[in-house]
Amino acid sequence: MSESKNSIEIFKKSIANTVKSVGKIKDIEINFIDKKPYINGKTLYLSEPSSKALSDNLNYLRGEADSMALEFRFHSNDIHRQYIFDDDLANQIFEAVEKSRIEAKGSSIYKGIKSNIFNKHSIDIGVKDESKNDSLINAFKYVSYAELTNQKLQGKFLNYKKLLKEKLGDNFDNFLNSIKKNVNNQENYANDIKSLLNQLGLGDAKTLDDNNEKNKNQSKDNEENKESNNTNSETKENIESENKSQTQQLLSSEEQIEKMDDKTTENDMDYIQNIPQNNNEINYRYYTNEYDEIAIP
Repeated sequence: MSESKNSIEIFKKSIANTVKSVGKIKDIEINFIDKKPYINGKTLYLSEPSSKALSDNLNYLRGEADSMALEFRFHSNDIHRQYIFDDDLANQIFEAVEKSRIEAKGSSIYKGIKSNIFNKHSIDIGVKDESKNDSLINAFKYVSYAELTNQKLQGKFLNYKKLLKEKLGDNFDNFLNSIKKNVNNQENYANDIKSLLNQLGLGDAKTLDDNNEKNKNQSKDNEENKESNNTNSETKENIESENKSQTQQLLSSEEQIEKMDDKTTENDMDYIQNIPQNNNEINYRYYTNEYDEIAIP
């Protein structure tokens, strides 16, 4: 194996170990592909690195992997599935702002991750030729990221911020305050974003919560009809018992989410073991914000 190929294999192995450690998930499968990276269940597809990419955009590749690793750690698919919009634009905005929340949480813990993701956004924000909808999605994406991490992006950032201010109007400051307040609670964060998108008229922003509320109202109507028809007290007690059980389950679920967020502290992190130093190896040290560069032949 040539030195170039050996360097690439070492980088891929190190990235894989990093993703598993940061994401706190051991059974994840990591593949490398020649197209846009994505996540499918517990399988992560990352960009296939080349010698040129390692030489020119090493931190970009790291930022790409870091961001996706954080998604495994700080994002609940069960909660996310409760917020499905009928409008594709609304879904993309919602996902972009949720991604900013995830990256902000990781950036507050790992200095190296914060630097890598910022570097990636600094490159991506310079991409040209975007549609009107893409501009709005990016406005939500970059403004929320910059505000949550307290960082200043360059390029088209000011244009995006201006666009978002025009779109949100009086709701702009409320939007920023809301995402900052709820950055550690995905469900509250999602509820506020859903409410904002509803106000903007971006699609029929109905969620499973809305459907559950509808079913709950229907159930209430049925109960009232039964009571009006002299339904016996035993039936009423069973209904109340069932509602109490559902409420307890909901509270238990919320407490689990809060506990999951509370456990995310620097002392709780499982840092990657140092790899012996030589010219062809990478040593990730997120807690010191240092990286040993890979040797490119």
